[in-house]
Amino acid sequence: GAVLLAAMCVGHAETLKEWTFDTEGATEGWDARVNHISDARALDGSLQGRIMDWDPWVTSPLFDIAASAWQVVEVRMKTDCAGDGQIYWTNTTETEYGGFTPGKQVSFRIIGDNEWHVYRIFPFWQGDGKIIMMRLDLARPAASDNGLKTFAVDWIRITELDKPDPNLDRVAWSFSGKEDNGWETEGVARQDSAGRFTRFAAETDQTMTLSSPPMQFVAED
Repeated sequence: GAVLLAAMCVGHAETLKEWTFDTEGATEGWDARVNHISDARALDGSLQGRIMDWDPWVTSPLFDIAASAWQVVEVRMKTDCAGDGQIYWTNTTETEYGGFTPGKQVSFRIIGDNEWHVYRIFPFWQGDGKIIMMRLDLARPAASDNGLKTFAVDWIRITELDKPDPNLDRVAWSFSGKEDNGWETEGVARQDSAGRFTRFAAETDQTMTLSSPPMQFVAED
């Protein structure tokens, strides 16, 4: 699996925005703009649909939150279509792509076993100032599977992690022993020490995330 290094500590999070699809028939605005998706509907407590072609996505309704580096997009979803998904975001509706812009997205690996999984995506979108809309891109099916693959989204959240006091004295770590040095892992199936380094093995088809303790330093432009 892919490795994502995140310079933050995964701790308590406040929910800033949430869509739960708990009311039958209420898609909460996520069916207004879709692409290569059919039968988008809220059923059995989830947003469901059928993937029809190579570029399937659903778009959120408009909202407004101040963007920060400590925010996380969380999606609980199941599908039988494995592959790369993306979260796009925007602070405007005035672009060629209805507000969205190539480069303002983060990819993550979608597991296609038709079981529920929670995906946590760190967008680091603080440079945009505010966020008013998101787009969830699902995995691209094989041409022979067009119209056969489905998905269900239980909920989508934007959360903000507590920002702890930064450790100004620690910007380097050694993983030569069994100490985790305050780093937290997600999507890790196995971890073992091997001499002067630590080996991490990801869960099957899952993105592996290593999150550092908080830090603060002056970054170059």
